[in-house]
Amino acid sequence: MKEVDPTRPVTWGCFAINMGDETYKRIASVLDLVGYNYFPFMYDQGRKEHPEWIMFGSETSSAVRSRGVYKTPTNQNILTDKDNQCSSYDNSVVAWGNSAESSYYEINRRSYMFGEFVWTGFDYIGEPTPYKWPSKSSYFGIVDTCGFPKDIYYFYQSKWSDKPMVHILPHWNWSNGTTVEVWAYSNCDTVELFLNGTSLGVKSMGNNGHVSWNVPWTPGTLRAKAVKGGTVVYDEVTTAGNPAKVRLKPDRTTIAADGKDLVFIETDIVDNNGVLVPTASNTVNFSISGPGVIVGVDNGNPASVEPYKANSRQAFSGKCLVIVQATKTNGTIIVTANSNGLESDRVIIETTGGEPEPTPVPRSAFTQIEAESYDIQSGIQTEECSEGGEDVGYIENGDFVVYKAIDFGNGAASFKARVASATNGGNIELRLDSIDGPIVGTCPVTSTGGWQEWADATCEVSDLKGVHDLYLKFTGGSGYLFNINWFTFVEGNNGVHLGDLNDDGKVNSTDLQLMKMHVLRQKQLTGTSLLNADVNRDGKVDSTDVALLKRYILRQISSFDDYAKS
Repeated sequence: MKEVDPTRPVTWGCFAINMGDETYKRIASVLDLVGYNYFPFMYDQGRKEHPEWIMFGSETSSAVRSRGVYKTPTNQNILTDKDNQCSSYDNSVVAWGNSAESSYYEINRRSYMFGEFVWTGFDYIGEPTPYKWPSKSSYFGIVDTCGFPKDIYYFYQSKWSDKPMVHILPHWNWSNGTTVEVWAYSNCDTVELFLNGTSLGVKSMGNNGHVSWNVPWTPGTLRAKAVKGGTVVYDEVTTAGNPAKVRLKPDRTTIAADGKDLVFIETDIVDNNGVLVPTASNTVNFSISGPGVIVGVDNGNPASVEPYKANSRQAFSGKCLVIVQATKTNGTIIVTANSNGLESDRVIIETTGGEPEPTPVPRSAFTQIEAESYDIQSGIQTEECSEGGEDVGYIENGDFVVYKAIDFGNGAASFKARVASATNGGNIELRLDSIDGPIVGTCPVTSTGGWQEWADATCEVSDLKGVHDLYLKFTGGSGYLFNINWFTFVEGNNGVHLGDLNDDGKVNSTDLQLMKMHVLRQKQLTGTSLLNADVNRDGKVDSTDVALLKRYILRQISSFDDYAKS
């Protein structure tokens, strides 16, 4: 090895129990650095026999833990349990290993030991010690397979960082009558614990790996205050309510459009106050639009057998992860996460440095446009449709779809959508050019009696000419609202906008008064105003038109289409 590279020291990692063997000793004697794997009680013998050796812990600890899982009593080694999980209290230790604190202590108290390499930094696929199937990944990591820190991450931070910090565990969702052992990791001098503002005492860190309090549980906020010199730092955990929302937290909001770059999006289940629900296991469904693809999902649960290549994942200890990869096209990626009964969330990721986004070919608004032919979507999913092809479904409040370059020509008069709903339905807001763009129409959707029981929903539209990006934004109550199979627009009639008699772009009581005056022969309408007054399109303006216009203004009907004379 020295012949190949004389510039760097040569070492190994030897199972320490073998270091009593003469052959191993002779090999170690020619190394620059002598690595011991586990069994700290062998360190002193090696030092005594070979004080010239430069020694370090080449593989230490091998303690196992599951993020967000806590098992007591903490002074006992609880290695296995029926849930196939390990304890984050640092009290799940394999036969050949030590707890994280013990391994650190054994290295740190010996001045001749040059530090340690912990097994392992990340959890990894394989070696699901101490379990077998269905466990399929390791429990050894300081962080899980998502990269989410386990509590032990903060123990090492307290030892390897000079920046003042404090971290408390466990979470604070327990039941009445429970006494909880609360731990704090810190590199500060003292830590004081508060429950709902009341001090539970100050403890000195000294050389301890952690300090602890036994706290009778009551809901609220547990807060740690750590002091180092003149610096004060805090950490806290709060009792969470029931799962209410999905929240997305991307590690970046701009990535390279190179076909390789990734964005990692942490997904949290939170309550109505935004507090992480640490026991939540809701399944989260992900959808994406724009120049990106979902390349993986995970939750950090070593016992989960859900596929990594999927668009959904069950949360573990309140969290899961979705990984998105850019294509080679510049643009906007929209990632949406929803879970049954929870408020959904979406994030926008910009991709730059790639190829320009292709200019879309305009589509006529007056043809039947399949709902699933969207260019961008947020929140929805497609499904097989009983009328053939697919429909857009699983629509919730705030979801939307975008159809680029829709050509409305010289004007559209009305909108019609093929819809189905097993609930109270909702509304389709028709917006132009952005999700917050002007509303040109609102189409109400009511129950049709089933998710595949199809009916037409219609509404009037206004100020709709030329080529625009069409946003269909869905609004309504909680839960799923309705499905859409297709939609289309009805062309305007040479500037005729039914019901708008004074051509002010609105249909209101002024128009109704003008129509009444015409019918009573008090003031005659002419030209376009007369055409606009014939709302049932029977060639005359009479009391039937007055009644229909009044119902339209009172929102008893949403369109004149159903009353048009053939």
